[in-house]
Amino acid sequence: MRLKLKTFWASFHPRKGKEVQEKAETKVIQERETLDEEDSVDVKLLLLGSGESGKTTFAQQIHLIHQGGYEKQARQNFRYKIFYHLNREIYWILQAMSPLETVFENDDNHRLLEMFDLYSTKIFNFDWDLNQPMSFEYFHAIKSLLSDKGFQLAILKSRQYTLDGLYFLTDLDRLAGVDYLPTDQDILHAYTVTSGINQNTINFGNFVYNVVETGGARSERKKLSYVCDNVDVIIFFIPLSAYNLTLREDRAENSIVDALAFFGSIVNSKRFVNTTFVLFFNKLDLFQQKLVWGIPIKKYFPDYHGKNTDVHNALEFFIEKFRKVVDNPAKELHIHIGQATDTDTARNIMASIQDLMIEPNLSKLKAF
Repeated sequence: MRLKLKTFWASFHPRKGKEVQEKAETKVIQERETLDEEDSVDVKLLLLGSGESGKTTFAQQIHLIHQGGYEKQARQNFRYKIFYHLNREIYWILQAMSPLETVFENDDNHRLLEMFDLYSTKIFNFDWDLNQPMSFEYFHAIKSLLSDKGFQLAILKSRQYTLDGLYFLTDLDRLAGVDYLPTDQDILHAYTVTSGINQNTINFGNFVYNVVETGGARSERKKLSYVCDNVDVIIFFIPLSAYNLTLREDRAENSIVDALAFFGSIVNSKRFVNTTFVLFFNKLDLFQQKLVWGIPIKKYFPDYHGKNTDVHNALEFFIEKFRKVVDNPAKELHIHIGQATDTDTARNIMASIQDLMIEPNLSKLKAF
């Protein structure tokens, strides 16, 4: 198998990443100049991966980059997702306290559990006026938790459970402002479960991309059959930081092991014989943090024999594991590594895909 690694270290080293991106964009521009501005080719781009692997974040990046971002009303509507994510972070920490054997320093904080259950219900039922700022009661309840040493200890132990950073909790005052309007980074960090099939159309140069995203949970994957015809490109997302975690829907299954099985079923399918495959190893920042914390890869993958502090070796290990599930030795995998929340990374991936699409489609474009 030919494994495309030109963006491997480029994504890992920011300076080299910028050079790769500039070269890709220069090539795209040069080839685009030979085409008529009215010529276009449709490209079907499918985003796949397990739950919480970064598909939705990447789809939002594409929207921000290629569709001019979000208008004020659209940003206002994201307040729901952001408050959902904020409440979700708190809920997970509270749920983890008992298994982690941590207790509140302030016994009065026990009464807040009922409040957060109430707000969770309101959010899940869309019973929250998004035109109103965060309530005074809710704001001070969160502040009380954040000042509690027991809650703080649970956060410090987050390496033992799923907690993708504390982006919103660390910026609570801004979120509670009367005139709060979500920023691009707020939108990119706001997580909601993808259910069903989401589609969006973007124009990039002489190509019209139909971007299709399906839910990553196992129960959602059966819907893939509705969108798997005539797929030109698949970006498969792997959450690197999940190497020590299990699926939310199956606590006995390691998240990366599940991703390997899922990827194998896709890349070896006859339906995708002529499809270009891009592997995006996402959440590099959290992955590096876990290695610094000393969470051993070998504990979850006994066949890993490198040093736990060697990020490069660890990345090569996981890339090789995904390469090995591909049956066709001639199948190319185009590798990218980084964070879906980083706009430069997303722009680099799309420029690379554009580069891959131009050469085989030049004859089509020139025929118009």
